[in-house]
Parts: sequence; C-alpha cells; structure tokens
Amino acid sequence: MKYRRYGKFHLRDYASAWFAIVFLFVLLVVGFLTDTQFYLLIWPLLLIMHMAWSIYKPNSECFLISGDTITIMQGRRKQKVSIPSELTLVVSYADVCHPLAKRISDGNPNYILKGRYAISILQKMPLETALARLHRNYTRKYSNSTVEACFDKYLYVYSFVGNQEMLDKLLADRNCQIIIPETLLNQISINLHQINVHIDTGY
Repeated sequence: MKYRRYGKFHLRDYASAWFAIVFLFVLLVVGFLTDTQFYLLIWPLLLIMHMAWSIYKPNSECFLISGDTITIMQGRRKQKVSIPSELTLVVSYADVCHPLAKRISDGNPNYILKGRYAISILQKMPLETALARLHRNYTRKYSNSTVEACFDKYLYVYSFVGNQEMLDKLLADRNCQIIIPETLLNQISINLHQINVHIDTGY
C-alpha cells in the first residue's frame, strides 16, 4: 500500500504561508494598478512561487514499505532505501521543512502538522548516543526535521508521518529499539514488554 510521506494534506497546517502569499499577492495587484516598474514586481512574484513550491514539493512525495525496502516516489522519480535489520526508531512531533532549507540551521521555519506524530528510521546505535543527539540543543520537543538534522546521513534512513499500521509493519520481525517522548505516548499502542522501548521523560 502506498502512503503519503506527510499524511493527508490539511490547508490549516500551512496557514502562515497562505497569509504571506495573500499579502504578497495584494502587493502585486497594487503594484500593477500603480504602474510600478516591472523589475520591482519580480521579487514578490518569486516569493509567491517559492512558498507555493515549498508546500507542494514535500506533499507530492509518497512511499511504500515492502519487506526490507522503502520505495520513495515523487513524480517520475523513484528511489529505493534499504531498511536495516537492526534499527532505532524515533517517534516525534510531525512537521514539514522546506527541502532547500534542510540542514542549513536549527532555526528553520517549519510547518507544524498538528495532532500527528512522525516516525524516523535510524541505524541501530546505543541508546545513550541517540538521546545525546536528540537533546544536544536543549529543545523540549523534537520533530522529524530536527531528528534528521541531528544525525549524520549514514545514520539517518527515512522519516514519515506515522500511523499504527505503519509502525506495526516496521516493528514486525525486526531487532529494534524505539524512543518515544512521554508527551506522545498516549497516541501510540505498543507492547512495552515485548519491544525495547525507551520513554523520553520530560519531552
């Protein structure tokens, strides 16, 4: 079954972008009505296109999990990523970071996906190492974008907005540990006695 990487699209998740786009569009209309020189109108037009692309690009990505492979699809492009036999899963808050802004800084403006959680797949590592990376910026909440920024490329595999079905599929017949923030524990059904689970208290 194919899934959307960031789940169902909700207009409200991108409210800040819509307000900015409307404001820039009004500036464009005023510019045209007042015969503003064309080169001055290029910048708001480019910003509108850039913001619209920052919403469309990530939401066009889909994937499917088949055995030990994740197939990522975006338009005509397909990419296959292997799921390690031993892995670390991090449950976090869900957000969308503009693809061009990833890994630039810790202060990237992200779109928060309210009421949803994300699952990040990492190579297996000691629990202390994973927690040290997640907590190194002293943030009280971490999201899938900050998880990706915290780990080197060879440790990070993939992330997506999760649901119980996808989580169960990843946990099935795999040697893995899972890190769950205390504040998200009530959103997930998991057998704490059969799986190596760490509850990240205070996060």
